Amino acid sequence: MADFATWVVACEPALPWPAGTFLRAYESNRGEANQVSLDASPIGAFIQQIADTEGKWIGTPTELWRKLGEVAEDDAQKQAGWPKNGRGVSGQLKRIAPNLRAQGVTVTWLRTSGARQIQILRAGTGAQNSVTSVTSSLNNARE
Repeated sequence: MADFATWVVACEPALPWPAGTFLRAYESNRGEANQVSLDASPIGAFIQQIADTEGKWIGTPTELWRKLGEVAEDDAQKQAGWPKNGRGVSGQLKRIAPNLRAQGVTVTWLRTSGARQIQILRAGTGAQNSVTSVTSSLNNARE
């Protein structure tokens, strides 16, 4: 998509809309797509909630599964697709990690003293998501 975005931005002078229109629409659509992916995930909103309330969380996949059980309502846990164990949480988290990152939540898999751990971190103001990176690249290419 970055190549496509670069191509469209390069063509903007010949197109019937003001400069920057495409990138604004592209960024808006990417943001909406990330949120739709997180809303469709059984754990997406709860991971964001953990990041918002704790700022930083580190633990094993099983510990995260238990934490999600504490945060989520019983109805959510009965939902189809709710992970049955830590391995299920880790798999779902790997699928939504790019969407979380775009929303300011970084997920990192760590290996410390033989144990596999997951770190969830609410990013600060200096965080860049993929859309910001594409926008920066396109702006640099125009200069």
